[in-house]
Amino acid sequence: MVLLTAACGGEHRLSKSAYEQHVQAAYAPVRAAFRGTANAPSLEELAARVATAQAALRKAADEVALLRPPRNAAGPNDDLAEALRAYADDLDGLRRAAAAGDTRVVRRFESGNRESIDRIEHAAEELAERGYRLGPPAPD
Repeated sequence: MVLLTAACGGEHRLSKSAYEQHVQAAYAPVRAAFRGTANAPSLEELAARVATAQAALRKAADEVALLRPPRNAAGPNDDLAEALRAYADDLDGLRRAAAAGDTRVVRRFESGNRESIDRIEHAAEELAERGYRLGPPAPD
């Protein structure tokens, strides 16, 4: 009897709509943080706003990783959480360059850093192909 109860308790997964809502809620602060980076008045302010975006990405990654999605979303959900963390890590270079006032590195980062963003988009596309509607998949 105890084994049966433990097995059933361990299998509780979110419904499709609840999963969509949780992911959207986890990602909303990321979108807001990235909107703030577009109009930073200085590189110093850009560095601060990137740090805020990194914190939002990491928090969203943690929240997504803790979800118990429907079975058909489990793999892409894990990929999404990992990609969000990777993008937060990738932004370290941008934040450091902005804090140092290095416009050359900032421009290079803005024009060429796509791998982790592509991973976020790929995970979101996988979920969309499985019928999940999560909103825009990658930071603005």
